[in-house]
Amino acid sequence: AEDGIRDVERSRGLGDVYKRQMIDLSELQLKGDKFIQPPALTNNIRLYGHHGCPYNERVKLTLYLKHIPFQFVACDFPSRPPWFYALPSSGRVPALELPNRSAYLYESLAIAQYVDEAFDGVMQLMPRGPENNILRAKVRALMGRAESMTSNFYKAVKSFGDDKEGTEALRKDFVAFDQTLADNQKGNKNPFFLDQAAPSFADIALFPHTRRLMIFEGTALCDNLFKALKLKELPNLMKWFNTMISIKEVADNTVKPELFMAFLQRYKETKQFLFTLQKLSLIHI
Repeated sequence: AEDGIRDVERSRGLGDVYKRQMIDLSELQLKGDKFIQPPALTNNIRLYGHHGCPYNERVKLTLYLKHIPFQFVACDFPSRPPWFYALPSSGRVPALELPNRSAYLYESLAIAQYVDEAFDGVMQLMPRGPENNILRAKVRALMGRAESMTSNFYKAVKSFGDDKEGTEALRKDFVAFDQTLADNQKGNKNPFFLDQAAPSFADIALFPHTRRLMIFEGTALCDNLFKALKLKELPNLMKWFNTMISIKEVADNTVKPELFMAFLQRYKETKQFLFTLQKLSLIHI
């Protein structure tokens, strides 16, 4: 993927063949309202997202695990150009731009499932075939649980642990995930949510949020939240997390601690600034 050479693969979703071509797929930085829209890619896909976003990471990990070349456009939160909001995704990230801008997809799990179905890649993240109907149902149920957990995740993280109710609810979510892993791992040696030797969407859906919580350990900003969650007391969850982070495609492309903490620090400073303005009756929130 690094040299920008696209392997010949059939995209069932688009109904054509992506041909081998040399193309610069270097990351772009979409920052400032004067940033010009990059030209459409003819034979490759483009992902718009934010490095700190766990939803964006779901899609990126799917692409990297399947070894699908793509161009990433990093979108700066404060200032995005008008043309970006005019896209069918209405400024939401992650957003996937298909070749020739034939379509735009949004919502992380919808994009990830499209990629898994449209490209064969080196692995399948959703079990296929009628013999795997039950497994697919299990994956979708776990994906739904991971998605419903995110409201508690943001209550806890955005309050830096001050929202005790949200933090306790998030702790209970992860205790339940730990128990699910314990139940699924009985009689097998695979640490993933399914009894198989590779991750599935059940793992991809939960990992980015777990990764960010694990970064909090020992940090001045969020160590109290990390201690309150007691994630290290959940042995099955820790075995699963350590296995996931040991996969090269995951380790190389998950969020870097310094980047995510810098993002959180900016969020806290902005939140405090807006609160000060509100107290001075300069704005209403």
